[in-house]
Amino acid sequence: VKMIHNYAFYGCSALTSIFIPESVTWIATGAFAGCSSLSSIAVENNNPVYDSRNNCNAIILTENNSLLTGCQNTVIPTSVITIEESAFEGCSKLKSITIPSSVTKINNRAFSGCTGLKHIYSKVSEFSNFKYQSEIFGDVPTATCVLHVPYGTARVYSSMRQWCEFKNIEEMANPYDANGDHEVNIADINSLVDLILSGAYAPNADANGDGELTIADVNALVSRILDGEEDY
Repeated sequence: VKMIHNYAFYGCSALTSIFIPESVTWIATGAFAGCSSLSSIAVENNNPVYDSRNNCNAIILTENNSLLTGCQNTVIPTSVITIEESAFEGCSKLKSITIPSSVTKINNRAFSGCTGLKHIYSKVSEFSNFKYQSEIFGDVPTATCVLHVPYGTARVYSSMRQWCEFKNIEEMANPYDANGDHEVNIADINSLVDLILSGAYAPNADANGDGELTIADVNALVSRILDGEEDY
């Protein structure tokens, strides 16, 4: 098999896992949409077009870092730039998803039909190049699903089309407040370094929002303090 066409497995509600072999080099939009029980996705390591990096349980188009297909256990890699059309469509058992700060585009019906969603964690805080198409949250229970957004961005999200439909928009912890004392100062640098050395992770220390604690976060925190932005 070399190609999987549009909606080839649409609505296969009993399908629980898929393995994309090396031979498959073309997968069309929505090929696995509506596969509500899908919980495991893997791509053969030698596939020249697609990958499932970091065991993310998704199909990623390697060339442009686009997530083509996800499932209820997908962890979107921090290298993904685009969430493609119908990527999670009909994934009714998806309970929670984190959209990393690297994402700059979400296409049509990306999360349409994800009726079981309880929490969405969007780490997108830069909106100048952020694009999203229509019905990305179609049938998502926006009255009860909590949209968690970066510190200081709730007002922006509540003013954006589609995102504003969420009745519960909550800001995440200040990513510069590494020691959790509700202040941003040199003490947070010490706490951040301690976290990095210990190999631990804390969202309130992830200054650059990439899902990891590294020297890049130290640099971001130092820049924040030097700019005089020490307020909480």
